[in-house]
Amino acid sequence: MVYPYNERMPNNNETLMLPVDSSMIEAIGYDAETSTLLVDFVKGGTYSYADVPESVYADLISAESVGKAFHATVKHAGFTFTREA
Repeated sequence: MVYPYNERMPNNNETLMLPVDSSMIEAIGYDAETSTLLVDFVKGGTYSYADVPESVYADLISAESVGKAFHATVKHAGFTFTREA
């Protein structure tokens, strides 16, 4: 079963991470309940970005270049972030 991007996976309450075609980013997830964007980077590390509008997530997963879109809409936007792993 495929779960919508903004829902939690059953039985483990973790946010679903979607793989993306990027040399910089491995996967992206979004928790609509907390407006948290999760980003797994290719070189290691998962970061959570707080108070990110759902529209930013939608733009990222549909972008021609996920890395460029990330820099333009997340990194340079100044969202508070935390390294998760």
